[in-house]
Amino acid sequence: VRRQKVRRRLWTGVTLLGVLTACQPVEPPPPEPDSGLTGDYLGSSVCYTCHARTHNEWIGTAHARAFTTIQELGQDQNPVCLGCHVTGYGKAGGYVDPITTQSLASIGCEACHGPSRAHRENVADKTLRPPVNIASEVCSQCHNSYHHENYSEWASSRHGRVTPSLATSFTDGRSLNSCGTCHSGDFRHASIIQGQADIPDTMLEGVAPEDMNAVTCAICHDPHANTGNDPTAPAGHDWQLRYP
Repeated sequence: VRRQKVRRRLWTGVTLLGVLTACQPVEPPPPEPDSGLTGDYLGSSVCYTCHARTHNEWIGTAHARAFTTIQELGQDQNPVCLGCHVTGYGKAGGYVDPITTQSLASIGCEACHGPSRAHRENVADKTLRPPVNIASEVCSQCHNSYHHENYSEWASSRHGRVTPSLATSFTDGRSLNSCGTCHSGDFRHASIIQGQADIPDTMLEGVAPEDMNAVTCAICHDPHANTGNDPTAPAGHDWQLRYP
């Protein structure tokens, strides 16, 4: 009889243990990396297929490790910092967290060129290609006010505007080849940076002076690559100057 009671108690204990174990909440599986990339932003890795050289140069820049910078400071959940250290923060389809939107945890291609899904899904349609915009206003989204006054300083300098008399000539379709190399960001970008040949003086004909690009940030700084052209840059930094 005593053995039967012991057996019943053991059986009851095992049964209760099984019931309690079955009632424990099941932890959901961890989210998959980039499982949240369901909108218009895709991340810089998708650009590699066609833009491998530019992508590989970008990897070495501070833009590519911008999120790591605030992680190391314990500020990777600070909305004040996230806007300039990830891609698409606060925008539809943009950065949400470092796991479900892992490929947006940096200042990637789409931070400056805009979302790429439409282009990626129809590369033959030129109207869907992300724009190339050399205006300093692109840089001013982050390089202004909070940590430094780069944009404001540029805007108040002579680099920030095309010399009025020359702007008038450019609008009239004159003097672009003779003066544009130093006084027109649009001409210098096309002829020197992109290497286009035989650009006519009429390239800016009819363009209002206020719509012309002067010597903007991207004319002197390469946003895609470290260059090593400034030996005075602090260790671990590169000002990405196009020219020594």
